[in-house]
Amino acid sequence: MGIFARTFIGGISLEPDQWVLIDTEAGVEHFGRGILEGVDALVAVADPSYDAIMLIAKIKAMADEGGKGLRVVLYKTDGDTDPLMQTLLEDRGVRIAAVLPLSRDITAGNLRALPLDVYPFRENLQALLGAIES
Repeated sequence: MGIFARTFIGGISLEPDQWVLIDTEAGVEHFGRGILEGVDALVAVADPSYDAIMLIAKIKAMADEGGKGLRVVLYKTDGDTDPLMQTLLEDRGVRIAAVLPLSRDITAGNLRALPLDVYPFRENLQALLGAIES
């Protein structure tokens, strides 16, 4: 799969105003398969956990080593976890690109297999898109 992914990513032809967002498995295993070489930047999603803090720190080190930009999205945070996550990541030199807070509506809708309503998060998503494009 690593060879396939590397070949696929390397063969994508884009116009100057286009970009591709590739969703990979959680973790860093795919970086060892040559994925990092074929991308311009990384977007990492972090839930409020110590494991996520450590994983993002590892991803940042790999991104820095590979000369790639890193954008981090905090996900499922609330008024208590958001500032703590931001502090812990910023202490590790990680800049937060966007925050998608915990939403009971999204959680309940997901459990019911309802379509995702992103309208309440449009400003958060615009911040993320702006960070990706920069």
